[in-house]
Amino acid sequence: MQSPPWSSNMRLFVALVALLAGVAIFVYAFPLFEALLIAALLAFLIDPLVRFCMRKLHLRRALAAALVYFVLLIILASIPAALGTLAVNQVIRLNENLQVVVKAIQEWLSQPLVLYGFDLSARNLIQQFGQSAAGALTSVTGNSLSILIRTTCHSEHREQG
Repeated sequence: MQSPPWSSNMRLFVALVALLAGVAIFVYAFPLFEALLIAALLAFLIDPLVRFCMRKLHLRRALAAALVYFVLLIILASIPAALGTLAVNQVIRLNENLQVVVKAIQEWLSQPLVLYGFDLSARNLIQQFGQSAAGALTSVTGNSLSILIRTTCHSEHREQG
């Protein structure tokens, strides 16, 4: 028994559904394709080492591949360990260098600097700046507070009057 022929609209519908299904499968399965591509590339790159082990050590392919993967795994695992040790040593050196720099800055700031009779030492300048800033803040806050009090008092007198 033969099925009836499909109409052109039905063929177009089935083709579009098949195309959409293919695109959806590709989009959702892309991570799998990516992993397969990486595995194929890795196998291609490791194959010469496996053949070398088979030839020189007289091992079967599965055992030679396991040996090569194990050696590469050890090498890859040792890289972060070596870099970690290097990073720790660099941080220790950076800490020592920063301590030296801080001491040098402290010594430099503690020395008096007199130019044309003016004391320009860092401590003196910082004290003067602190006093000036405190005076400016006091005058600004005092003026702001007096303006606020006047405004508040005027508005209360207007409401009562």
